[in-house]
Amino acid sequence: MFYTSAKMSKIKENDILTVTCQELSYEGLGVFRIDNYPIIIKDFFPGEVAKIKVTKKFAKYAKANVIELIKRSNDRNDLDIKQTDSMPLVNLQYQKQIDYKDQYLINLFKRNLLFDNLQNFVPSDHIFNYRNKAKYPLTVLNNKLVIGTFIKDSNDITDEVSNDLLNNHLINKALDQILNIINQHFETISKQSNLNLFKEITLRVNQENKMQVLVNLHSDFDLPKKLQEKLFQIDYIINLSVIKNNKVIELFKKEDFYLSLLDKRFIVNSQSFFQVNNNVAAKLFSKLKELNHDSKKTLLDIFCGVGVISNLIANKNQKVMGIDIVKEAILDANNNAILNDLSNYDYYANDVFKSVNIISKYTDDSLTIFDPPRSGLNSDIIDFISQNNMNNIAYISCNPRTLIRDLKDFTKHGYKIKYVQGFDMFPNTNHIEVLTILAKK
Repeated sequence: MFYTSAKMSKIKENDILTVTCQELSYEGLGVFRIDNYPIIIKDFFPGEVAKIKVTKKFAKYAKANVIELIKRSNDRNDLDIKQTDSMPLVNLQYQKQIDYKDQYLINLFKRNLLFDNLQNFVPSDHIFNYRNKAKYPLTVLNNKLVIGTFIKDSNDITDEVSNDLLNNHLINKALDQILNIINQHFETISKQSNLNLFKEITLRVNQENKMQVLVNLHSDFDLPKKLQEKLFQIDYIINLSVIKNNKVIELFKKEDFYLSLLDKRFIVNSQSFFQVNNNVAAKLFSKLKELNHDSKKTLLDIFCGVGVISNLIANKNQKVMGIDIVKEAILDANNNAILNDLSNYDYYANDVFKSVNIISKYTDDSLTIFDPPRSGLNSDIIDFISQNNMNNIAYISCNPRTLIRDLKDFTKHGYKIKYVQGFDMFPNTNHIEVLTILAKK
């Protein structure tokens, strides 16, 4: 029997209901809604009917899990993978994932900006094992150090790993090998209590199957020399560093770590940002380079990281200015400019939000490229952009909601949206990468 509106106000935690999925939320979760009160349900796709169990009830919504799938959608694939917070779309056919993300973007732009001329959504050629980087919290279970996952909306860690299917195969192999070596070392010397001093591990792999590893440690703990020597013997690990008190300490480096994109190579340190999906990043930057054909005198690369965008996009006659808060990234950006024969450039290690005086020197006849963190820009930066003749903007965003917020600000300053395209940088997740071009006459 289906739950009716009249009974909706009486819903309690642990109730068992029979419902139909009406839509997917922006988080890629199923939604059953009556009288504008939504129940958010994992692994539940439009048109499906299921028995669900309410796990949490809040004033504005409830959460639930499927306990029995009664009617299955034709859009569900045959993988039957346990769905997790980091892979909400993993059981949805890939073309339907693209359709969902495309329609979500269309609705978002139309509703908020009255703009509906979006370009075709760009898929990924690989939907599993595409991530070149993974970061995991570490926890101890049965006297063994294991990787975990943060439970959504909390600081608690579960030992269920949620996104290993998305990782490059070598990352998963390395995790097993590294943790086995660590556990064997401390078991041999009967100091398993030291395992609690390992906080987090980050791994990144390149196209040559070489790896850099970064381990976050408790401030009072040093990685034993014998353990360092054992990790050094893993042939594909070429760089090992630790973080203590927010300071990175390099333990060994056999050689520089390079990542390749299009026809360029980049030195990348363990703290620097680099797109996690090489295939889709190449598609995005190829499109941006194409859109830069009417080249301006100066290319401003804001949040530049190791200089990937400016090295890939800049034409030979353009002056490049890049800025990023991570000093190590700027060191790499300068080295990458030399490596890739970029001849006319200035890179600055500075907080973008406090660097208007630096940026203002380069704004005449410029194309400004922003690739900010998920939090986006802020109104002060957008005011500054508008007031300093930065009339041509390329905005790369991994968070459509903060992108929309910022685009509303840009349009208030007289900017027009010229081009919008979504890219599936993160298959099987709800996340979307968006390229937007703006211009001000």
